[in-house]
Amino acid sequence: MAITIGLAVSAIALAGCSAPQSRAASESSAGTATSQPAITASALPVATTTPAIVTSVDDLPTPAPPPQIPTAVATVTKIPTDVPSPTATSVTPTTTSTPTIPPPTFTPPAPPPREPGEHLILGRPVSADYPQWTDKAYPYASTGSGTLQPHHGVEFIVPTGTPILAVADGIVRVAGPDDAIAYGPQTNFYGNVVIIEHSPSLNNLPLFTVYGHLYQTCR
Repeated sequence: MAITIGLAVSAIALAGCSAPQSRAASESSAGTATSQPAITASALPVATTTPAIVTSVDDLPTPAPPPQIPTAVATVTKIPTDVPSPTATSVTPTTTSTPTIPPPTFTPPAPPPREPGEHLILGRPVSADYPQWTDKAYPYASTGSGTLQPHHGVEFIVPTGTPILAVADGIVRVAGPDDAIAYGPQTNFYGNVVIIEHSPSLNNLPLFTVYGHLYQTCR
């Protein structure tokens, strides 16, 4: 609005000055010399645009928000994988038979014949159908190289179930286990045991024979 009003005023001033100038010219031409002051037209005002001065940050225009750019969100969906179930496989063990090597068998020879005039009081506790030789590893009166008690008898190694015979006539005094009464150094020394008292006596003394380590006893 200021620029428009300034231009209108200037136009009116120019119009007021034009009349005296043309009058003086007419008088001059009539021969009358009249000195008139020179009228200089003032320069027209120049319209200038003054930039607005911002005195506060709050006067700054609020920038428009940037356009919303859609964000793509990748969704990972786990696809289940079929895991095969373990299959039980039966393994049949293979039995490897190991050949059993039988232990060497020993067939003892027949007992030596009796010498003429020989008088034996006791016979053998097993018949001629079974081994009649005694064990030489632990003979009578042996201590097994000092590792055992002195042996008061002899060992006949015969199969289980071999019938045991009385070595002479007599009376059975004991037949059964020795777990309650010690017939040897201690109880459970002979296991199943048979004790026979013989007659006649030897030098007027009682004579007994003991049969120990038996599989079973009977009366």
